[in-house]
Amino acid sequence: MVQSSTTTTPADAYFKPANDYGAALFGPINRAPGTVTAGTVETTIGRFEAANLPDGLSLTVAGQGFSGANAVTVLSGRLVGRSTFVRVGCEGGKAKGGFELRARIPGVFLPELGSAVLVQINPSQAFVFPAR
Repeated sequence: MVQSSTTTTPADAYFKPANDYGAALFGPINRAPGTVTAGTVETTIGRFEAANLPDGLSLTVAGQGFSGANAVTVLSGRLVGRSTFVRVGCEGGKAKGGFELRARIPGVFLPELGSAVLVQINPSQAFVFPAR
């Protein structure tokens, strides 16, 4: 059982998690590494606001939804009911020192394995936390 030192509403816990652990309580999340510079964190998958964090701090950007913008490589795709679960590799994927992103996309979207697709984390579903 997880205990919290503060009380929050379920909506705030989902839409404003206090840390990456809290964000992951509702399901798998994507993590992208980055470093704060001038109030933002630049990652392979986009730029995110980090106004209250000091420059040079290593961060994890955690998010659940993504859409097109930055090129990544398709690692797998499979139908899950009326959606498609897609796994893509950034910076070569885990095997080459990079990282992976996962998303459930409405409808049928089965790109060829190894092909390049464009992704971007939905800013409304992205959260910036200090790296562990």
